[in-house]
Amino acid sequence: MTSSDCAFKSTGEIDRIEKEVDELVKDIKEAHPEMGLTVKLHLIAAHLVPYLRAHYVWGRVCDQGFEHVHVLFKRLHVRLAPMRDTVGKASCFIEAFTNYNILFDSGEFCKE
Repeated sequence: MTSSDCAFKSTGEIDRIEKEVDELVKDIKEAHPEMGLTVKLHLIAAHLVPYLRAHYVWGRVCDQGFEHVHVLFKRLHVRLAPMRDTVGKASCFIEAFTNYNILFDSGEFCKE
């Protein structure tokens, strides 16, 4: 996408981005029905357009932040692999990422 810059977006541009993201997700689901969405694609598909509508700007996007979340996600996925209860596992993921957020916001996460 060429729209991932710091320029302010008009409502029309945001509508176009929303349509393109929706089409991308639909195409990926059709091409790979057995696969789920990756964390990166989920972040864009579920959170980008509401963010754009609230702020009218995409901001700076770099892969480093996504990669960091991906590393944390993979680490948890391995740690929680023995759990068979998918609802319980999802709850553990949410709790862990909430705790990461609290630790990061307080400055404790960076003191490893």
